[in-house]
Amino acid sequence: MKEKIIALVQAIIKQENAEDAAYDVNFVQQRFDLFLNYSRGVFQDVLTYACNKELRDGSVIEQHDFEFRVCNADKSRRSAHNAVIDACKQLNRLCEKYGVDYICPVTDNRTEIASFVGQVVNELYCSGVGVSSVENMKQH
Repeated sequence: MKEKIIALVQAIIKQENAEDAAYDVNFVQQRFDLFLNYSRGVFQDVLTYACNKELRDGSVIEQHDFEFRVCNADKSRRSAHNAVIDACKQLNRLCEKYGVDYICPVTDNRTEIASFVGQVVNELYCSGVGVSSVENMKQH
């Protein structure tokens, strides 16, 4: 994935107008920030549900409080998911404009996009901490 991103950035910087190139590279970075935002939303959604379920089951909060908290977390995650679906379309249009392979899958399938985003975030995270995969992290 990192190679596809770099190929797009290299194609962008070859254009004659440096200001346009800087704008487009920044645009690419912002789209990938949306990937991270979606991953954060999934994390928060899962954690919110798990923690608040325990609070509800332990009679610390009432059912309506549980539902309110879980609904808000889900709404935030869903909004981030919609943003990342749009980001994938925008990145692919940019790839097409600059004549490089698409970065994202060409689909509106929410599950496929979610899985793809998770793979990208995982790959870049592992690259950043110096391991080749999550499985290799377990060995440390």
